[in-house]
Amino acid sequence: MADERFDEEPQSSNERQRAEKEAPFDGEAPSNPRNERSGADEEVSDASGDDQVDAGSSPEGEASTEDVKLGDPDFGGAERSETGESAEAEFDLDALDFEPEINDPLADAERERDSYLEALQHLQADFENYKKRVLRQQSELGAAGSRNLVTKLLPALDTLTLALAHATSESGSDEVASVLSQISAAFVEVLAKEGLEVIEPLGKRFNPEEAEAVAHEDGDGEPTVSEVFRVGYRWHGQTLRPAMVKVTGS
Repeated sequence: MADERFDEEPQSSNERQRAEKEAPFDGEAPSNPRNERSGADEEVSDASGDDQVDAGSSPEGEASTEDVKLGDPDFGGAERSETGESAEAEFDLDALDFEPEINDPLADAERERDSYLEALQHLQADFENYKKRVLRQQSELGAAGSRNLVTKLLPALDTLTLALAHATSESGSDEVASVLSQISAAFVEVLAKEGLEVIEPLGKRFNPEEAEAVAHEDGDGEPTVSEVFRVGYRWHGQTLRPAMVKVTGS
């Protein structure tokens, strides 16, 4: 019995192999690990080949071609490089010439000082001119006031002069004449210190700027003052009141 089992098992194994060989092909090949590994290798190689083809048409490939063109003198690569270098050189020169504006506190303070100093100098000059103008106006006002005062005192001086002349002509009035003479002399002296001067045209050529002819007598020679009816005066060199005189001559 055991021998018979042993004989049947090999037969069954052989039969299975024979049956597999003789079985019809239904479209699917039996799987073989070695064949599957070789097919995967072929797919990997095909994929790498496709990647290389795509890399040739990719932007990186175009960039490499452009690099070749830029470096090739036939494509103007040298000229483009020189133009770029000249532009960079001009840019560097402009950068060197550029001077940034920096606020200097010391310079600002000096400008402000100079501005204040100039304004102060103008103000000082204006003030000096103002003082001179005020002093001149005060002097002119003082001189005008003194002139007006002396002009008002001249009639009183004329009265003293007439009284003195009358007292001198009258007999027995020597003391009165002496007193009037002293008063008149003191009066004239005070006014003379202030700038009053007596015009004395008697016996001199007639000057219409200092004398007023109220009488005329024919005679030989140039016109000459022969008599004074009223005394004339000058004030600081200017005629304050012309003298009234009689002129003799042609």
